[in-house]
Amino acid sequence: MNPQATITAIDSPSKYWYTATTSYGQQSKGVRLYGTGFKFRVGERVDVFQCGEEYGYAEIPLQYKSQLTIPDAMKAEVARQAPASVALAYIAKLAGNNKVYYVPGTVVSIIDTFYMMVSSTLSTSPLRLMCVINTSAFYVGARVLIMAHPLKTPQVIGWWNCLPEEEPEDKPDWWTDEDEEWWDAGWWGDLPMHRNKTYAIAIGRPPYTADIDIILVDQDFNWIKRNVFYHRNPASNIAFVIIQQTTDENPYYYLRALMGINYGTILEQYWLRVHKQTFVFEELTEAEYPPNPGVGYSITANNLQWQVLPSPSYQAIVTDGFKTFVAFYTGPTLDSWLPVQGWHYNSNDFRS
Repeated sequence: MNPQATITAIDSPSKYWYTATTSYGQQSKGVRLYGTGFKFRVGERVDVFQCGEEYGYAEIPLQYKSQLTIPDAMKAEVARQAPASVALAYIAKLAGNNKVYYVPGTVVSIIDTFYMMVSSTLSTSPLRLMCVINTSAFYVGARVLIMAHPLKTPQVIGWWNCLPEEEPEDKPDWWTDEDEEWWDAGWWGDLPMHRNKTYAIAIGRPPYTADIDIILVDQDFNWIKRNVFYHRNPASNIAFVIIQQTTDENPYYYLRALMGINYGTILEQYWLRVHKQTFVFEELTEAEYPPNPGVGYSITANNLQWQVLPSPSYQAIVTDGFKTFVAFYTGPTLDSWLPVQGWHYNSNDFRS
């Protein structure tokens, strides 16, 4: 098993750093190898990695073994022989494990999702190394920890005593305490959404299928949340959606789904409602399907009309009848676009 440490202080000596006591009594300070997205707790036991006089910590269990790994049967004896003042490198020597070792490196460039170029003492020129963490978490100049082995290709296993770049403030310049209260009360609290982005709902047919999906997307068309209603007739190869306009108070989006063969025969027809927050599809009978809510356009949470403009605009605009601005650029898709429940669509010069 890896040598371990007990976390004794959080954000010490600085933000996102930890103070810990190793299983051999040494006081150590370091960072979490997997970044800042999750915090250790005081009293938590973690795997400890050492490089020189620096330390890093990772969750237990970790598949990447430390150079200080010792057999369980030897642990008590090693601990007895090694007082707190003895370097952990000596413990590694006692354990007879000198094959795996760790070297800090610096990110020179990001190649793709899995690989990066890293400079280190392993080579006079940067090496192309695989990273066990998605490389999108790193940046050029970041320090990383490399696990090396004489018979295996080195790998980057995490940050090394530096921290991810702080995310920029995600509040628009006009953000107020009232806006913050609205944000905190939103149903999207557990979703990766940001104050300075805008969002919309797309309901339509995934390409090359006869299914229907609902997707919450941001303006960069990143998927935030999604669910699919699948066709049932194996002969169906296309689908059409007829959307009903909605008001923010209604907890559901309503739609008819027609599925069939190309642009001719309809084999399936469903009257559906989709919960606006859970995205769960429910089948209704034709008799249960509600009439149009009586609005020509969908209404947003801040009481604006939501209008989708087709080609060549590809925009969803909102208006109060006097002022109008673009709420979302839909792009050239065949999806139906609707406002997110509870979302306030604003601009710098148009506030609700």
